[in-house]
Parts: sequence; C-alpha cells; structure tokens
Amino acid sequence: MVRSALYGLLVFVVFTACSRPDEFFLESGTAGPFRLDMPLDEALQIANNRYRVDTTTITLEGMESVAYDIWLDEELLLKLEPDFDSREKLWRMWVFSPRYRTDRGIGVGSSIQEVLSHYRLDFLQTEGEGFVFLRLKETDMGFALDPDALTLDWWEAGARFEEIPPDTRVVFILP
Repeated sequence: MVRSALYGLLVFVVFTACSRPDEFFLESGTAGPFRLDMPLDEALQIANNRYRVDTTTITLEGMESVAYDIWLDEELLLKLEPDFDSREKLWRMWVFSPRYRTDRGIGVGSSIQEVLSHYRLDFLQTEGEGFVFLRLKETDMGFALDPDALTLDWWEAGARFEEIPPDTRVVFILP
C-alpha cells in the first residue's frame, strides 16, 4: 500500500517536472523565472545569470523608455520593460521566443486555429502601435497577431475577427 502510494507520488512529480519546464513556462503575469511586479533588480540578476542582457530603448505612444532584451545565444527570448514611473518593478514582458509555452502548448508561432482549439476568444484588442491581440477568456495574456496578415482591406472592412485567416500566427505574447 505504501509502496504504491510512493510510486504514484513519484510518477506525479516526474510527470509534472517534465511537462512544465519552469524556464520557459508561460502563464498570465509570468514568463519562466520572470513575473510582473517583481523587483527590476531581481529580474535583471536572474537574466544576467542565465542569459545575455542588452539595454535598449523603446518608443511607445511617442514616449521613449529603457527596456532590456534577453538573449539565449542568438535568439531573442523576451524584452523586459520596467515600470515607467518608478523604474523599480517589472511592468511588462514581451515574449518573442517559441520556446515559451502555456500549459496548453500555445506560444509564439501558434496559429489562430491552434490557439482557439485550446482557448475561447474573448475579444480582439487593437493597439495604437498597430498591433492586434487575441484576448482569451481563460487567460489575461495578449497574443499579438502577425501584422502582415491584417491587410488594409481587412481594416477598412471593419477589422472583423471572422475575416482573419485561421493560419495567421502569433508573433509575440504579453503575459
């Protein structure tokens, strides 16, 4: 009896560890070891210990801000953006690498069709920077769609979700 309970526990632990590699696990507010609102110095310490970090400037809505590109070899994994006012906390993350996956296997490179086979669409969100995001009922993440698939005709015809090709890919994610 005890042996079978221990065996069951061992199988559960091994299965859980193998199915959710923490380094690239993606969920609302979290991308691997990084989480929104964590102290920026802690996030940068983790990043510097594991990856290459480049300081960069981004411009959103006409405002310039410092951000940090996180690289693994030659692959841009994500961008860390500090809080605009205090600069002491991690405010936003931009996930660019297909290595990051949700518990349902969805990540950068997934098609709309794949996303909607695992999640329910809540609404389309458009941003001033020209991006369109899938917002899903089960998660508070934004899945940015490939802007090349969203033609001028699509915008002028009312930007309807039903008119987006189902093979349109996710190009980055805001967890």
